[in-house]
Amino acid sequence: MSISEKSPIDPALKETVTYPPGRMTEEEFLKWYPEEVRAEWIDGEVIMMSPANTEHSDLFIWLAAVLRFYVERRDIGKVFGPELSVRFSTLRHRRLPDLFFVSNSRLGELRPTHFEGPPDMVLEIVSPESMARDWRDKYRDYEAAGVPEYWIIDPMSQRADLYVLTGGKYRQLVAHEGWLHSTAVSGFCLKTEWFWPATRPKCQQALDEIARSAPSTS
Repeated sequence: MSISEKSPIDPALKETVTYPPGRMTEEEFLKWYPEEVRAEWIDGEVIMMSPANTEHSDLFIWLAAVLRFYVERRDIGKVFGPELSVRFSTLRHRRLPDLFFVSNSRLGELRPTHFEGPPDMVLEIVSPESMARDWRDKYRDYEAAGVPEYWIIDPMSQRADLYVLTGGKYRQLVAHEGWLHSTAVSGFCLKTEWFWPATRPKCQQALDEIARSAPSTS
């Protein structure tokens, strides 16, 4: 069949994409925000989030499972993402982290549709379209907003960085014998090799090894 002979796509099967109507106030953004899209509000500008690729999705699900089970087993807080936004009122920003952790003492800042203020820990997985946003824009936002701990995981370059807030500025923590140790989630740590598909263990295997490396203090 030639190109000219191909049947047209049924309009009913086309995906509906809802584009933002230009700059808007935070109130206008909340009224416009459709359920089928992911978007951030940055001081009047709307940033649309692209769909995740296969590796991003697989790594996200693995991280979410390991972190959430670890946190729940110790009853130390809650893990959220990637649909729940974080509101930084002083910056006039609403961000959508891939994952974030909130300790029990700060769950009172949770609202029906967002978390108010800086979470205790944020994790971002870099995708091709989010490189500048994760490495530069969100790094600056999280630092300025006072997020105590920021993980950036880049599957494309196989690089994983962990930053902790010290004196209002981020300081990178160096992996110790292949482990990155959280300061925000007590006892939690991950091997850097686990972020990559060829060396990623099953969730339970990872949790067992974390337990051996950093026994529960409960």
